[in-house]
Amino acid sequence: MTTETAALPVYSAREQTAGQRQYLIDMGRSWQEAQGATPGPVAEAVYARYVAGELTLTQVTDELVRYYAQQREAREQLGKEVAK
Repeated sequence: MTTETAALPVYSAREQTAGQRQYLIDMGRSWQEAQGATPGPVAEAVYARYVAGELTLTQVTDELVRYYAQQREAREQLGKEVAK
């Protein structure tokens, strides 16, 4: 019987602790809000997973890009169905 072990995230020197990761998220959130964007609940949930040490910043980006791409595709599909 084999068991798979998920690889632990590898963090840079500036994101070793939950406090450091939270600081980076807070800075990113401030930048987003300065640009007129407010992170939604899905983004906030992914950010929380990063702060908790479950994801790397790359994985955060990958998850959010995937989520928003799926949302865009769903809206486009709905638009096509409404146009019929």
